[in-house]
Amino acid sequence: MSTSCHDIARFGWLMLNQGSWDGQQVVPQADVGEATAPSTDLNDAYGYMFRLNREGHVVEPTFPFRSEYDGRLVPASSESVSPRSARSGSS
Repeated sequence: MSTSCHDIARFGWLMLNQGSWDGQQVVPQADVGEATAPSTDLNDAYGYMFRLNREGHVVEPTFPFRSEYDGRLVPASSESVSPRSARSGSS
């Protein structure tokens, strides 16, 4: 599946017009309203796959600090791992 900037703009225009395209209702207006309203009490700034940019209780994304990996989320590979040993199964 792929999309273009033009396709995304069309989708935005559809949402902006409450699901109506060229005078025809193609997405139920109630569904548009539900998708663009806060979807949880935990974060007023997020609907169903829509960033709402609203005031209120907003939860910003965070990444946990991992002390065992020097604070990195993904640990670095050990010095003993090399492409040759990974392919052949030997160390």
